[in-house]
Amino acid sequence: MKLLKWTDVIVQALLIVFGITAACLYKGDALFWGYFAVGGWQLCSFFVHATVSKNYFFRNDRNSYGRTLLWVFFIGLFSLVGFLLFYLFALLIVSPFLAIWYLSICIREVALLNQKAFIHLK
Repeated sequence: MKLLKWTDVIVQALLIVFGITAACLYKGDALFWGYFAVGGWQLCSFFVHATVSKNYFFRNDRNSYGRTLLWVFFIGLFSLVGFLLFYLFALLIVSPFLAIWYLSICIREVALLNQKAFIHLK
């Protein structure tokens, strides 16, 4: 589990850095693909964590994040009626905050795992 969480944090951080760098250097579609790469990885990570183990250190944070994603999804479904452009623009602004929020949850879990690994040395 520790290797999975470390890999998850490193890949998320690299995708965010590469996405921002590509968006600054290559203009055009790079920002679009960066959003999908980071968001896709984080959604897969969220669902893997939700199905693999219920032993989370920050269960409340993960539950809040999941409820927020559910709200974003349902608002997206309702926006198909007539507010799709507004929803997509709002998602463009909100999704970096969601990405940072999920990355911070994962970083705190890795830090706690590291503390627990060295607790027997005290």
